[in-house]
Amino acid sequence: MNRTRQAVGLGVLVTVCFGAAAAGGAATYPRIEGWYAALAKPSWTPPDRVFGPVWTVLYLGMAVAAWLVWRQKGLNGARGALTLFAVQLGLNVAWSWLFFGLRSPGLGFMDVLLLGIAVTATLVAFRRRSVAAGLLLVPYLAWVAFAAALNYSIWQMNDELPGATAVSSSGDSPLKNPASKDDEFRRLVAQRLTFNMEWSLAGGRLKKHSLGGEPAAQVNMILKTMGDTVDEPILELTEDRLLLLDQDGVTKYDWRRVR
Repeated sequence: MNRTRQAVGLGVLVTVCFGAAAAGGAATYPRIEGWYAALAKPSWTPPDRVFGPVWTVLYLGMAVAAWLVWRQKGLNGARGALTLFAVQLGLNVAWSWLFFGLRSPGLGFMDVLLLGIAVTATLVAFRRRSVAAGLLLVPYLAWVAFAAALNYSIWQMNDELPGATAVSSSGDSPLKNPASKDDEFRRLVAQRLTFNMEWSLAGGRLKKHSLGGEPAAQVNMILKTMGDTVDEPILELTEDRLLLLDQDGVTKYDWRRVR
């Protein structure tokens, strides 16, 4: 196999891998600052800025690994191994659309389990043809295992309610949250939910206790997820605006009076 063909093959595989990254990113990026940021997450969750560089290195490693196998055996000689590679790449993309696109940590966890199996099978198949190719997939497998643990923790902490922690108030209240971009928030507010609450302001903090509301099913779903008692620092309080800091120390709720 001449060098030109090898270079073209490497270019094609790099394009395929980063094309998969772009396909997954189309579902991921629109949800990071809204729905994902509002989810409860374990303390060992990496900062968002870590994921991009890690995945860039992993996708590049995947491409090189597949190229080493292809270069040694050709497409026909490595068809089985490269088919496994394509399957795991498809599961990789599917995870983004299940977890972020459908906002379903539960479906995401099921997918990432299958992804771990597929990556393991691909690693074994690659190693039989090229030790270097197999080794290049080891960091990928380790990251998928970590992602599975993180996915499971997020699923359990958020009780599989799509976008639930982004919901913060009622449609009947004179104060509404225009800053929220979450589809679930808008859908619930459109139903004109009414919350019965006890409020108190003391020491620069807003304390509220929810006593229920109507419609009961939707209100109880929100209270089950959000909790019925909230104690949040007040960042700004005027006649027309209430700016709160969530208990996570990051998320802000900007409430404004609708006249």
